[in-house]
Amino acid sequence: MNKDCEDTHFDRLHAWRGLLALGIVWHHMGPPEFLFGVPINVPGRVLVWLFYALSGFVIAKSFFDGRYQLNRGSILRFYARRLLRIVPLLYVVYFVLWFLTPRDLVMTPRFFIENLLFLKYSFAYYPVLGAAWFLGPLIQMYIVFPLVYFLLERVGIKTRIGQVLGIVMIVSVILPYASYALNKLLGFTAGQGDITSFDDRTLLGNLNVFLLGAAAVPVLRKWPQVLSRVKVRRLLFWAGCAIVVLLSVLYYRNSRCFWVLPSSTVAGAGGVLLILWCQSSGPWQPSHIGRGPAKVLMMLGTLSYGIFLWHDAWVQTVVNRVFPSCRDSYGSFIIGFVLAGSMTAVTAWLTYRLVETPFSRLRKIF
Repeated sequence: MNKDCEDTHFDRLHAWRGLLALGIVWHHMGPPEFLFGVPINVPGRVLVWLFYALSGFVIAKSFFDGRYQLNRGSILRFYARRLLRIVPLLYVVYFVLWFLTPRDLVMTPRFFIENLLFLKYSFAYYPVLGAAWFLGPLIQMYIVFPLVYFLLERVGIKTRIGQVLGIVMIVSVILPYASYALNKLLGFTAGQGDITSFDDRTLLGNLNVFLLGAAAVPVLRKWPQVLSRVKVRRLLFWAGCAIVVLLSVLYYRNSRCFWVLPSSTVAGAGGVLLILWCQSSGPWQPSHIGRGPAKVLMMLGTLSYGIFLWHDAWVQTVVNRVFPSCRDSYGSFIIGFVLAGSMTAVTAWLTYRLVETPFSRLRKIF
């Protein structure tokens, strides 16, 4: 595969990342019901799982491609680059929102230890930075990923792909239930109900999705010709979309089943199918969706991290102050969504230029 084709494929993934960011804003705006009590909406949890699968794929690919190796110097370089990617903008957003929000949301020493060090997400801060909880498991996944990659190599991920994929699928189903059992044993489930309503925001409870995303890399390398067939590409796309739709309907129609069933594993599998579709669909042509929408998606992909961090504050501003009736109908909702989305995108662009870009240059040192 030549470099131009590879870059084109990753542009498609970049657009996919932008679409996920847009979906998160849409979800947190709270669209009204559309049909049989189900809104036109992908639940935020499903979107986060799709993003985790994408993150697992991208990080695993950097190890499989040899950009990072399993030695101390390379692993430290990997950690440094991830730290410079995640932490600067997060801390800027935390402190800005702290100054702009009610003073009862104070940054106590416990807040620093639990939130800023990615140990635990405080629900007391949810109104202004609710989506930031996903960074805890993400950062912790980065920390343990060299070990995960080592174990995958030991079991023969590059040579015995079929057998290892079977193991990964079994482990991916078990992990969420193991996480719930461990949380219950340690008393962390108190006040969150039983397994039918337990919202697991820990690394162990979400590691299965990262593993599935990582497993997509050897699959892509092993069967590139099969995956490039037109019928297979169509099957990947429509199967992935069907999984997302079915999980969304299940979430709104029967939330108990959504949490009891291995929904995260299913979502991760759907994310893998869509990633494989992105990577096996040949050169990406903006004309397929129009150059205008293509540029918008690419821009959103670039700003996706800032959108994840800033959107809650703007959504709350629009819903509670600027346009309280935005949830009364889909017409009003679209107007509110455009307002919140536009303000979020502008803020994300500013911090991208002022914070992310300078630290991106600094990452190149490592």
